[in-house]
Amino acid sequence: MTYVNELMLGALGYNDDEIINTLRFEDVLTGGSRILYKTHFSPKLIIDKDVAEIFLSFHSKSGVELPVLINLSLIKENGSEYVVGAAMRMSKRNNFEKGLLEAKRAAETALQENALLIRTKAELEHSRTVTEKQLRNLTRIHSEQIEFNKILAHDLQEPLRKIQIFASRLLDFLPLSVSGGKEHEYLKKVLQISERSHGLIKRLQIYHALNYKTLNYETCDFEKLIAEAIVKTGHISFKATYGEMEVHDVNGDSTYLILLFTELLKNSFEYRSPNLAPVVTISTSRVVENYYQSLKGAYRYMEFVRITYRDNSLGFKNYDGTDVFRPLQKSDSKFGKGMGLAFCKKIIELHKGRVSLVPMNDGGAEFVIHIPVEQP
Repeated sequence: MTYVNELMLGALGYNDDEIINTLRFEDVLTGGSRILYKTHFSPKLIIDKDVAEIFLSFHSKSGVELPVLINLSLIKENGSEYVVGAAMRMSKRNNFEKGLLEAKRAAETALQENALLIRTKAELEHSRTVTEKQLRNLTRIHSEQIEFNKILAHDLQEPLRKIQIFASRLLDFLPLSVSGGKEHEYLKKVLQISERSHGLIKRLQIYHALNYKTLNYETCDFEKLIAEAIVKTGHISFKATYGEMEVHDVNGDSTYLILLFTELLKNSFEYRSPNLAPVVTISTSRVVENYYQSLKGAYRYMEFVRITYRDNSLGFKNYDGTDVFRPLQKSDSKFGKGMGLAFCKKIIELHKGRVSLVPMNDGGAEFVIHIPVEQP
């Protein structure tokens, strides 16, 4: 270099004799700018004679980087070629570019968040629509159930009561000469069918009323629950044995838990083997499982009391996977009204639990019950 003005010398930190006729132009450029100058701007300068507004960075004597915007021209004078340049310091350019980049990233982030917000809003609106449909459906079902309960309580009970009365009166008025005939037999069948229908309607009414019950939670001891349930079955000689009892109590409504085991015991007794005295074995354990069973993709793991109830009854040898817990569902038409296991499932669901049947190949039936340790 043959000339550098005082402003440039001061910025670079050199004395005049340290640069003039000592250092080349590219010697005071940073590594990146030197490569860019030699590979791009210098050839362009030779061809076009001018390079305007190019960005380069000088490094000072102390090592400080000095970004500049520079114009370069190739001129001839007295038969010699010179490169003349004028530079404007751009000390805040890097900060400015950094700010631009940060602003760009912030804008992109905001755009992504806005897209997420729009998607979340759409999902929320969809959930509201689904919830509204479900609430309307529940309201409709609730109204229908109230009407159904009225039908059970009045419209069906009254005709059956009258049938029983008239059939009973007819039996009383039959002459003694025909008391053993078919007329007497038919009237007795009418009475039996009406009494059975009356009992079934009462059971359906009680089953339906469970939907409106509020549970009174308390700590219930298993052995006490089973003992009271045995008494309610009317079969005091019923034998209940206990297997591995990891848990000895459960959190629930004692009245309905007693009803639960009463219905299970009745089912075991009704389907008892003719060659064996009815025996049930009960065991408990504590397990951790997902509370959500119907909601896909949702997870909430919590502790359950796992109750295993097994009997030595005739069991479900021809079990085909049908829901034995549905009302009026019976595995054998000779026994019961088909409401016992429906009561069991309803009571367990009121406790936010679930029940399943495990068919046994060697006879007997096993019911597995899960009830939350704490109220969900």
